[in-house]
Amino acid sequence: MWMRTDGNETTFTRTVIVTEAPVITGEATTKVNPNSLFDVMSSMEATDKEDGDLTKNITVESNNVDTSKPGSYKVTYKVIDADGNETTFTRTVIVTEAPVITGGATTKVNPNSLFDVMSSMEATDKEDGDLTKNITVESNNVDTKIPGNYEVTYKVIDSDGNEATFTRTVVVTEVPVIAGEATTKVNPNSLFDAMSSMKATDKEDGDITKNITVESNNVDTKTPGNYEVTYKVIDSDGNEATFTRTIIVTEAPVITGEATTKVNPNSLFDVMSSIAATDKEDGDLTKNITVESNNVDTSKPGSYKVTYKVIDADGNEATFTRTVIVTEAPVITGEDKTQVQQGAAFDPMEAIQATDAEDGDITGLVQIIKNNVDMNKAGAYEIVYTVTDSDGNTTTYTRTIEVLAAPVLAPENPTTPSAPTKPNVETPAKPTTPSAPTKPNVETPAKPATPSAPTKPSVEIPAKPATPSVPAQPTTEKPVKITPATSDVHELPKTGDTETTTATLFGVLLSAMAAGFLALGKKKSKKIMRKA
Repeated sequence: MWMRTDGNETTFTRTVIVTEAPVITGEATTKVNPNSLFDVMSSMEATDKEDGDLTKNITVESNNVDTSKPGSYKVTYKVIDADGNETTFTRTVIVTEAPVITGGATTKVNPNSLFDVMSSMEATDKEDGDLTKNITVESNNVDTKIPGNYEVTYKVIDSDGNEATFTRTVVVTEVPVIAGEATTKVNPNSLFDAMSSMKATDKEDGDITKNITVESNNVDTKTPGNYEVTYKVIDSDGNEATFTRTIIVTEAPVITGEATTKVNPNSLFDVMSSIAATDKEDGDLTKNITVESNNVDTSKPGSYKVTYKVIDADGNEATFTRTVIVTEAPVITGEDKTQVQQGAAFDPMEAIQATDAEDGDITGLVQIIKNNVDMNKAGAYEIVYTVTDSDGNTTTYTRTIEVLAAPVLAPENPTTPSAPTKPNVETPAKPTTPSAPTKPNVETPAKPATPSAPTKPSVEIPAKPATPSVPAQPTTEKPVKITPATSDVHELPKTGDTETTTATLFGVLLSAMAAGFLALGKKKSKKIMRKA
């Protein structure tokens, strides 16, 4: 307003409108999830009383928000209305921290065990603190019956809406494996190595044979039968494996047969006679028997050893020793040749004996299998004896018997004696001439006329002549007929003399001599038989 000094007054009214600045509205503080896309214009608006909505006119004056880095940032906005009024707005942007899920990234689970999906899992948030209870399991296909790798997914959301996920690898491990003979045969009385053929392996640990422990072992190789040995091994994951092994202590085969066998001398010895072999598992092994030694010689009596051996399918060996006795045949002893007088008594068992090395005196068992001796007929005969001992050995013995002909007693070249010599016999000191002497029991032929060809008379020699003072004759079993040779028998010539005493004495003398010769022959025969 101004005024002229000349006094003229003029007035003017001016309306001044004080305009309103535009207004920017939005979140003074905005939380942004980490690593999320931050929309700087989200929630921002600008209005002006006169101009209306000026949101599109908002400009971002500054923005250093980095969502990859949690923290607090400032974003400045500005807007100018039509009147030129300017408004600014500062927005705090907080890049929040996501919650954290922790736990075993890889978890090993023993096969067939119970898997706790929440074991070792936790969730925390910088603002909200412990969010473990808010964890949710998004996926879980773990099967502990089947070894392998599985994944379990977890999720948690904090109060800012920040989401955290976690993937856990669950390894259902494999138990270690103990390998070995499920059934082992052990020979009796052998040394059993409990660790023979046993091995232990693990997919992760490799060879863990040295970690095997024997939990039980009652094997007794002295006693055939079935036993069990239990083994155990634990791998680095704590997986345990056990193994049960059956131990069979086998029975050796058995060889049976005669422990002592008697064989007759010079017989054929069958080394396999009565010998058999059996085995509990293999059955009859007789055909597998081998003869390890055999020095039997049946031509030489004595004791021998035969050794047998057999091996079964398990390698068990059995031996057997058999004593073979080659026996001795019995022996018959006696006179190989015996002479006996014709007509004499003869005992075929006289002087015969039989002995055996084992049975002793077996004379009583001797049998005569041939005897054609005829004591009434001179000649050579055979008697065959046999005897059998308790072992069945038989011996035969042949004896020759010679039956001697009785001697022919006749005077050698008789001549007519002029005066007969007195015999060495006792005679009466003064024999009287009997008026009628008794004739002895001697059949004498009457004096025949001188024959041109005289026949052979049979002369019986009496056992005892009646003539006194003649030596007694020995007793004979049967009278011997003496047939004198025709050419050597002569009669005394007839002289006409009748001296009966001399003739009688001469006849007695001849009878005594004949009886003496006969007795002498029998004594010699008996002596020969006794010596035999």
